Amino acid sequence: MQGEYRDKTTRRRERIGIAAAALLVTASVFALHVVARTFGTALAAFPFATTLVLVCGAPGSPPSSTRAIVGGHLICGVVALCGHQLLPNSELATAGMVGIALALMMALRCFHPPAEITPLIAAQFHPG
Repeated sequence: MQGEYRDKTTRRRERIGIAAAALLVTASVFALHVVARTFGTALAAFPFATTLVLVCGAPGSPPSSTRAIVGGHLICGVVALCGHQLLPNSELATAGMVGIALALMMALRCFHPPAEITPLIAAQFHPG
């Protein structure tokens, strides 16, 4: 009987956690849309939206750690900006940047998959 109660309690907590995560992600992505609209910018926040989903959906996973989030986005951003300054804007160069960013994140133990789209977004906006 007691085990059955614990199972119900565990399932209830799980459902509450799932609902809270979904609500937090919804509110955060809505806030990103509002900020983008307010400042008249394109919504290039996909990496951050997927980061929110990862953090809320799998908070204990290694890619959800602070080190992975900050380091991953920083590495991918620097690789994207440097790559677009040093290389011609091409599909091959952009793909190479994704590969280099992945290698650096893995070597520095900052693996955060959502950050990997940053070079693609930078290629779309042609940073100058």
